[in-house]
Amino acid sequence: MICPESPVLKNIKYDNLWEMASKTNYTVQHYCVLCNHLYPSDPDIFQCNENDCEGLRYKGPYSSQMKANRQPRCYFIIADIGAQLKNILERKGVWSLIEKSKLHTRSNQQQNKIADITDGEFYRKLSQPGQFLFGENNISTIFNTDGVPLYTSTGVKLWPVFLAINELPPGHRFSRDNMILAGIWQGKNAPPFREYMNAIGVEIGNLYNNGLVVDPHDEKGQKNVKVAIILGSMDLQAKAYVMNMTMHNGESGCITCKEKGLVVKQGKGHARCYPYRPPGQREDMRTTEGLICAAAVATRSNRVDGICGQNGLALYPELDLVTGLVPDYMHGVLLGVTKNLMYKWFSATQSKQPFFVGKRIKEISKRLQHIQPPDYIERLPRDLEKHYNHFKATELQSWLLFYSLPCLNGILPQQYLKHFACLSEAIHILLRDNMSLDDLHLAEKHLDVFYRDFENLYGRGSCGLNVHNIGYHLVYYVRQWGPLFGWSCFGFEDWNASLLQSVHGSGDVTRQLLVKKDAQAQINAVDCGNWSNLQSQFFFRTLQNKGKAWKSL
Repeated sequence: MICPESPVLKNIKYDNLWEMASKTNYTVQHYCVLCNHLYPSDPDIFQCNENDCEGLRYKGPYSSQMKANRQPRCYFIIADIGAQLKNILERKGVWSLIEKSKLHTRSNQQQNKIADITDGEFYRKLSQPGQFLFGENNISTIFNTDGVPLYTSTGVKLWPVFLAINELPPGHRFSRDNMILAGIWQGKNAPPFREYMNAIGVEIGNLYNNGLVVDPHDEKGQKNVKVAIILGSMDLQAKAYVMNMTMHNGESGCITCKEKGLVVKQGKGHARCYPYRPPGQREDMRTTEGLICAAAVATRSNRVDGICGQNGLALYPELDLVTGLVPDYMHGVLLGVTKNLMYKWFSATQSKQPFFVGKRIKEISKRLQHIQPPDYIERLPRDLEKHYNHFKATELQSWLLFYSLPCLNGILPQQYLKHFACLSEAIHILLRDNMSLDDLHLAEKHLDVFYRDFENLYGRGSCGLNVHNIGYHLVYYVRQWGPLFGWSCFGFEDWNASLLQSVHGSGDVTRQLLVKKDAQAQINAVDCGNWSNLQSQFFFRTLQNKGKAWKSL
């Protein structure tokens, strides 16, 4: 179909095609199963000597370590970040988008408008003369990692690390074509995050110091582009792993401030809560310097302010370990607080509580299903009685922003409805693509009321870290990084789903995914608009379609 007259391609086979496509460069890092120490590049060094550890590098007993077909026990893969970035920046239209975004950013900064990551205070600071982003060709990225269940019955997960370019507009930033798969790990539990993130930091450090020579499609001449990771967006569990700190239900689980929390009775057990404290009585904010000092002396058994030891992010040049690690909107606000409140209102287990309205859930559901949403809301309202406990994040977002108040009006007691309206209105403001400082002040006021009254309305044990982050810290991070949509995990979650769609087989799929990601990037780089063969053009446009491309591979 591509070259119908070529005798070479008449008898081509699937394996031959992949030999042409799969020229993917990546680095395999072996690590010790006992102490997580990385083995040297020499494959014949098979025993770990870190602090008298005797872990073996390859599967099997000591006698199997020198066999020809030996397989490593534990490893992760670091992709060629520079090659992926070069492919993206040299594709038609991408560099022009970055240039337009930079011009738009300068205009917004002059007018004090907050419309994206590039309008936030921290980004503006990095854009000042003498700072990294003041460089004409320098760009920045946001990273994300999360555990993705690979098989439903085995507990095996993938932990990919994605990068997205902040200088691209949000609609393009989280496009699958424009995102970078920096590394991937497969196994049970979690990877050795200190070594894993540090290895990615080495790759980024080279791009930060030496840059990458690219030849943009829309520009004349080459450019030396330097890159830095300045921002990370993860759920609470992934953030605790990456930062090597206590989990969200442990003492000092907040990465932003030093609030330790309290253990209180909750139901038949106990829970850690983060009680509301008025201004002037709140704990101090953490600092990067303080985290590094704590990590230098902390251990898993002797934690310092919730820190368990050193992490792999401390050497990222432009990443502030406090300001740069944001509380995620999707997991914290939607899948966290909003979903929890729906459970409290509708679950029969809460039937004795003053906020319980589960007996009228059919009436509420009827109101919901009579709503006719506009086409930019992807999912139609579902029956609450059957599905409220299984709502997706997008459904929870629609419920929070649009459906909840009219559906609950006159049913949920007024004090609870007004309380929830504070959250809804504040999130409306923080999702705007054109915010002012007055808007942020109003949102901060609403969230302060929401946090202040939450404990009294729903019980102290319900006031967890998500409520704490929303009430105290969410507006702070919007000031630093712009609207919530600019750095939420929604775009990354879409990528996780696409990874699973491309998995074939039940063994190790890490290399397979990197090869297919690279093959897809090569397909997306093809400009077939001027092809005379319409059949070939249609075929390539089908491969380049976001929804079908990975499945077709």
